[in-house]
Amino acid sequence: SELVANTFNSITANTLAFTGGLDVDQVVLTGGDTGKAIKATLDTGAGDDKVTITGIDTTETITVSGDMGGNTNDIIDITAGAAAHGVKIDISKLGGYTTSTITGVDNQSDTIIGGSGDDTIKAGTVEFSGVTTEQKATGTFTAADLADVLALDLDASASLTFAGEIVNLTSGGFDDVNALETALTAASIANYTFAVSGSDLVVTYTGTGDFPATAVFAGESGPDTPITSVDASSTTSYVKGGDSIPGICDTLTGGAGADAFELSVVATGSSATTDKATTIITDFDASEGDTLKIGSLGTGSSSNYVESGSSYDDLVALLGAANQALSGPVKYFAAMVDNDTYIVASDTASQHQAIVQLQGVSLDQLDETAFA
Repeated sequence: SELVANTFNSITANTLAFTGGLDVDQVVLTGGDTGKAIKATLDTGAGDDKVTITGIDTTETITVSGDMGGNTNDIIDITAGAAAHGVKIDISKLGGYTTSTITGVDNQSDTIIGGSGDDTIKAGTVEFSGVTTEQKATGTFTAADLADVLALDLDASASLTFAGEIVNLTSGGFDDVNALETALTAASIANYTFAVSGSDLVVTYTGTGDFPATAVFAGESGPDTPITSVDASSTTSYVKGGDSIPGICDTLTGGAGADAFELSVVATGSSATTDKATTIITDFDASEGDTLKIGSLGTGSSSNYVESGSSYDDLVALLGAANQALSGPVKYFAAMVDNDTYIVASDTASQHQAIVQLQGVSLDQLDETAFA
């Protein structure tokens, strides 16, 4: 649709081409029903203009281009809405505006790209990636499961294959579950430990992925050589922990101008060194006036901001150092991995609540004044 200038508009549409006039234009645009993409082309002209764009539940992208006239108070506000997925918001091809406020979807991984003006980019709730609990799975081979195995009369060439490992067995078979546990423990199968509980064999798996505990026995004396398979994952006592969570990480680009990045922290601190970044900023530039506001940790100071004198091989090593440094007054720890600076932030001692990756930023381009 194309609208005449100088009127207040409340529009529901997925595509908008707006040409303004000589005075103040105000445009309010909301995404249309079930639309996935909102595209707005603006030419607002003279006067202090304000454009507001709001996404809906189905919105996946919001793209704004054009020129707002370069007046003193040209403003654009964009809110992603309440989608159940991350949204990409891109105003990199919009010129002539003074300030913008861009708000992503809370609790989702968004990509937000600012433009030529001074942008305030508000990221939503974040979460660390990793596992919810220690990666450990326990399965129980019950006495009933093992009945056929313990009854086998194994010959001298008998073997047992457990999770791909072959264990040679002595003839005669197993007198009881304790003898079976002894043979399995002696085999030193990677990521598995074995224990006896009553008449049951308890298997614990500490590797990654699903619990691949399948035992195959071969070598019974007599005319037949049956193979008995017992799969712990099919028993009711099987419990798999450590479900993987992808985490919530926003990728933000401010563009030219003095950009204010307002970032969230994870509510409960973590000491895990396997956590990943909660926010990635692709073009942070303190010399242009870019700032970081991380939760409610407050402005940076010489006492709450610490830079590491070391460069780390990976984020695991960096987080180990950060967890030690984050205590007392220290809320911000900055260090480098390769060409990127990581800001690890928290107000909980020995734990981190946010990990911000500043791509292509070195420590000499940063100090405590970057934290608003």
